[in-house]
Amino acid sequence: MNYSKVLYLTIFLLITLMSCSSESSKTEPKPFTIEVVKTDAEIKLKCSNGCDWTELNIIKNNYHPQLVDENGMVDSDKKQSDTKESKIANFLFSITKTEGGISLTGYHGTAWKNLGFSLENNQPQLITQLGMK
Repeated sequence: MNYSKVLYLTIFLLITLMSCSSESSKTEPKPFTIEVVKTDAEIKLKCSNGCDWTELNIIKNNYHPQLVDENGMVDSDKKQSDTKESKIANFLFSITKTEGGISLTGYHGTAWKNLGFSLENNQPQLITQLGMK
């Protein structure tokens, strides 16, 4: 009878420890800072922190999403980045030009899932892994 109590207690402790370790493995997204500027013809992105690129010009957007990660523009079949370098962030989001501004969808490496804001032509807006700045 004591053996079954010890077994149940051991199983309970293992399950508790496993759930605690999975919660502690969730990490904060690595920092990145990107300036977004919308014009009539394109969306300009300028990364000052956390990217392997400095400037991107998205011309073909025309209200269709464009995937962007720490390495630049990505094909639509890209699921997750394989970045091993610690100096750059590991993120993936889509950016879309809308009638009044910009719409972003974060897939990984961001604290936000959806981010939208109005943006006049040639007006800069900073975005980070946490949202708008």
